[in-house]
Amino acid sequence: MLAIVGGTASGKSTLAQALALHRPTAVTLIHLDDFYIPVHEPHRGVRTLSATGAETLDWNDPGSIDEDAAAAALEAAATSGQHRIVVVEGLFALALPKIATQATWRIYVHAPDDIRLAASSCARSRSSTRTHCSPCATTCSAAETATRNTSPPPGIGPISYSTERCRQRTC
Repeated sequence: MLAIVGGTASGKSTLAQALALHRPTAVTLIHLDDFYIPVHEPHRGVRTLSATGAETLDWNDPGSIDEDAAAAALEAAATSGQHRIVVVEGLFALALPKIATQATWRIYVHAPDDIRLAASSCARSRSSTRTHCSPCATTCSAAETATRNTSPPPGIGPISYSTERCRQRTC
């Protein structure tokens, strides 16, 4: 199992999807974002107050993820025999013991805060005139860091990106 972690908008999901696209028959993906406790279940997860003062799920706390459900999905994927590697990506992939203990490989995606902020802003923006931000630059930086600092799992092979080419794109 490969765990991909990093800050918000650092390129974790994009890197994981690139691995799956590169070797679709070898890789299966598990996105920890799919395992957050449902907001309508007030007795589960970690709660915080929103800007309006309403109680809401704390998306920045690993206790807000259904670790048992995520571990069950990981176990099912790992024992299915359908793929050579399971990739789990998410902010808390290594903070959840039932996930972290199964990680054979670990990639920390580092992207500078200004790039992450730009990527996050672009993702939220609905404007068609965005010209000063590039989420793909985050992905490129993340992928280059990952391929430079770790060996890829067997059967996956290296994935390379051109950071400069990506930085020249717009959203």
